[in-house]
Amino acid sequence: MKRLALALAALLAFAIVYVTLMAWRSPPTYVLDADHVDYPLLSWDAYEAIARTIEPPIVYRISTDTGEALIFGATHSSDPTHPQFAELDRQFDQFKPDVVLVEGRMGFVLPPFMDPVQSFGESGALAAMAKRDGLALYTWELCRACEPELLRKRFSDRQVALYLLLRPYSGSEGVSPQVARDRMSSIIADRGHRPGIKGIIADIEAFDAAWSAEFPGGESWHEMRGVYRSPGFLNAMFEYGNDIRDQHLLNIIRTLTEDGKRVMATVGWSHAVRIEPALKIMAEGTI
Repeated sequence: MKRLALALAALLAFAIVYVTLMAWRSPPTYVLDADHVDYPLLSWDAYEAIARTIEPPIVYRISTDTGEALIFGATHSSDPTHPQFAELDRQFDQFKPDVVLVEGRMGFVLPPFMDPVQSFGESGALAAMAKRDGLALYTWELCRACEPELLRKRFSDRQVALYLLLRPYSGSEGVSPQVARDRMSSIIADRGHRPGIKGIIADIEAFDAAWSAEFPGGESWHEMRGVYRSPGFLNAMFEYGNDIRDQHLLNIIRTLTEDGKRVMATVGWSHAVRIEPALKIMAEGTI
C-alpha cells in the first residue's frame, strides 16, 4: 500500500510538472503606447455590398520602410481538414514572421492531448507554429477592461453588459425559452465577473430585466446568433466594437513594423476586408 501511495504521489507530481511546463495559456495582450493613429476602414455599407463575393482565405502582405506584415483572413473553423490550414502553413513558411498576432484570447491547451485547431481554430493553428519556432506571440485583442471602457463612450453600462453577454450566445430557430435561458445562465456564470458585466448583470433574472428595459416592445433574444444584424443598439455596438478592435490591430501592426518586425496575424476574413484601405496607406507611408 505504501509503494502504491508513493507511486501515485510521484505520478501526480509528474503530471503537475508536465502541465506547468507544457500547457498553453492565453497569449499576452500587446500593450500600445499613447501614440495612436486613426486609420480609414472600409465602411459597413461597402463591406455588405461585396461580402457575398469574397472567397476566403484572404491574404494581404505589405512592406513598409522598416518592416513587413502578412494578414491571413480566415473562415472561423475548428476543422483541421479545412483547406485553409494548409494555406496558412504555406504562408507562414514563406513569410517567416518573427512576431505572431492571433484573434481572440484562446486559453488552456495541453499538447499533445488537445488539438490547437480543434480548440481555437485558425488562432490555435498559427499559435502552434509560433510556439514551435519560439516566436513572440500576442493576442491582438484589446485588454478585457479596455473594450468595455471604450464602448461606454457611446453606450450605457446596461447596454454594454447586454452586448458582452449576447456576443457569445448562439440561439437557434424554434429554441425553447427555457433552453435559451439555460444557455444564457451558463454564459453569465462564466463571464459575469468580467469588466463591463460585473456589478451590472449577475444572473438570468437581471439579464431579463435589462433586456426588457432596453426592448420594451417584447422583442425576443432567444433565437439570436451573436450580435451581428441584431435589433436596436446591438448591431450599432457590434459595428463600433469591431471598428475599435480593428484600429487596435492596425496600431499594433504599425508599431511592430516601425520596429523592423515581420508580423503575421490571423483575423476573421471580414476584418481583413475592412482593414485593406488602412493596410494600403500603411504600406504607402502616407499617415
